Amino acid sequence: MSIKKPRIALASYILSDTNMGQPGATYQNAVYRSGGLGFMTGAVLTEEEAEQVYQEYDGLLLTGGMDIGAEFLGEALHEKAIPAAHDRDVTEFLLAKRFMAGTKPILAICRGEQVLNAAMGGTHDQHIFDRPEVRIDHQNKDTRHPVSIVPGTLLSAIFPGKTELLVNSTHHQAVKELAQVFTLNAVSPDGVIEGYSYGDRVLATQFHPEKLIDEGMQPIFDWFVGKCAKKSYKVVTLCGSTRFREAFMEAQKRLTLEGCIVISVGLFGHSGDSEVWENTDEGTLTRTKEMLDDMHKRKIDMADEIYVINVGGYIGSSTRSEIEYAAAQGKAVNYLEPPETV
Repeated sequence: MSIKKPRIALASYILSDTNMGQPGATYQNAVYRSGGLGFMTGAVLTEEEAEQVYQEYDGLLLTGGMDIGAEFLGEALHEKAIPAAHDRDVTEFLLAKRFMAGTKPILAICRGEQVLNAAMGGTHDQHIFDRPEVRIDHQNKDTRHPVSIVPGTLLSAIFPGKTELLVNSTHHQAVKELAQVFTLNAVSPDGVIEGYSYGDRVLATQFHPEKLIDEGMQPIFDWFVGKCAKKSYKVVTLCGSTRFREAFMEAQKRLTLEGCIVISVGLFGHSGDSEVWENTDEGTLTRTKEMLDDMHKRKIDMADEIYVINVGGYIGSSTRSEIEYAAAQGKAVNYLEPPETV
């Protein structure tokens, strides 16, 4: 019996992106050599289309290309910038946000690394050569320069035992400040961010590993395709008043049988677990409740969507805050009962 290869969405092949030419073959080859199949997405211009791509593919590869448009950076365009097609920016920002809100792997390369960071709230350097400390010829495709790997990061796990990599360089823009969700993985001798990660499922590199497959970079694609090959179950976090213990249990059972990984509350403060709160002083009680509230938001971070247990339409203030938090993180919100509309 043949093993089904993971399907990777390569963003993006935009017909109007005349500055880019036709991307894809080098990336597809690198993906294929690691056991995956790469498909160019074409234009993705709505959240609904981004959701369709998310559901149909096992991972996202954000490719290299021309510069990010000014409207996506919130600043004037630098005189040296050559922006990509507008539809390409729309496509990649939508896909970056949707896959980050989910649980599927992302590999972001060069422009893709910059797009992903900007999409998640990081800042962008439109022309690194304006910085006096930048002395490497980063815009020369024949350049090879070292990058230092940060110990204990995803990149260090992909290249165990290595503290440095020799990489290529074909860019004049770069990440300025990382979005808060990301962890620095690699930096060049002149201070340019060359790699970052999110947990163990997202890696972004300023350099082009797909062009260095025969120079030792295949492990990056082996890691990426390997992560995409793992069966992906939808992760659902339950939210709602803990007074509805039985409804929580029923929802957890039903969603599990539907093939979801369900994350529920740890304590039922209103309908059980009373021994936790008995004989507890006010200060400890307050700190514990604050900790539990924060822990539940971290559970929301881990999920694809939340499922609100709103028996009789009841949604308390804490649950309402969790719904707002989930929506702000791009998570889908579903309900046990149809919510009241104002």
